[in-house]
Order: sequence, then structure tokens, then C-alpha cells
Amino acid sequence: MTPEFGQNDSSKLIRPWKAVGNIKSTTIFCIIWNFVAWSPVLMFGIGSVTVNGKAYYSLEAAYAANPITATVILFPLIGLLMIYHNLAMWMNKTELKLENGHLILNNGPIPWFPREVRIPVNDIKQAYVQEFNVNSDSKVPVMRYCLMVQRISSGDTVIENDISHYSEAEILETWLEKNLKIENVEVPDEVDFITKAS
Repeated sequence: MTPEFGQNDSSKLIRPWKAVGNIKSTTIFCIIWNFVAWSPVLMFGIGSVTVNGKAYYSLEAAYAANPITATVILFPLIGLLMIYHNLAMWMNKTELKLENGHLILNNGPIPWFPREVRIPVNDIKQAYVQEFNVNSDSKVPVMRYCLMVQRISSGDTVIENDISHYSEAEILETWLEKNLKIENVEVPDEVDFITKAS
């Protein structure tokens, strides 16, 4: 396998989330955001606070007099969500496995939606790789890839997204097709099909 994938065998594949995107820059941004957002809240919570030139003995008293003061708490709450997201990116992994006639996707250990997805193997018609653009830190579009499956009972389903390199997505596609004994047939949204058609 390649560095983006960890432990794997014929019926299981594990992909750490920290292999996705630029996690170091988002972590640095999260630390700076939380430092800036929490500093005033901690200072205001301990001592007096001045709002629009008027002094109050606490943040609660300022809120009682002027409810708009509560927006000060919005920024630390966003910071808490960012901490949760960054912890998930560093610690979580996606496990793909074939078990009891199902393709099972598990995300964890930090709870993330969806935690588990089960797709009956006999409902999978075809696997393929799709590409999409995301903006990088420098605002330059960057190609990313996702593994999709065509299902018989419903529309296409994303199995794994935000894959950095086409070769990584192709490994997933090949692994899935090999284990499900699916013949590799091109579909209109597939990367190779789009490249050949243009």
C-alpha cells in the first residue's frame, strides 16, 4: 500500500484522516483563533468589563444590561468546534471492511457523522473515482478525488472523499472491485472516462 493507507488486508483497509489536506496549517489557525477568542472571555469573566464606554462588574452584568454582549461568547464557541474538528483530523481514521455481505465504513474513534455506513454488497453495481476542485491556502484550485459506488437501489454514494492523489483513489477502487469481484467498467463521471472523452 502507499503511505496514505495504514494497516490493510484482503478484507479491510484503514485510512488515517491526518493524511487528508493540510492539517498542520488548520491546527495552527485553531490555536491562534482560540487564544484570541478565549483571552477576552477569561479576562471579562474574572473582572470588570467595559461595553460602549460603560463599566460593568462582570460579563453577566454587561449581558443583563446589553444582550448584544453575548456575541463575545460566539467566538470561543466557534473555537471549541475547531478544537473538536482538529482532534478528529489528527486522531480519526476511516476503516473500510467487507463483513457479512456488507461494505462497512467506520469513522472514529472521535464521534463523527456518519459514524458507520453499511452498504449491502449485492447493492453495489460499480466503483469509480471522481475528481473535484478545492481551494488551497494560497487560493489556487487543487484537484481532489473521491471514491464513489453506483448502487442498484439508489443513486451514487461517496465511499471516501478528499483523497489527495489519483493513485490513492485508484488503489481504493481496485481494492473494492477486486474484493467485490466487480469488472472495472467506465462510467460517465469517472476520471479516466472524462479524460478520454475530452
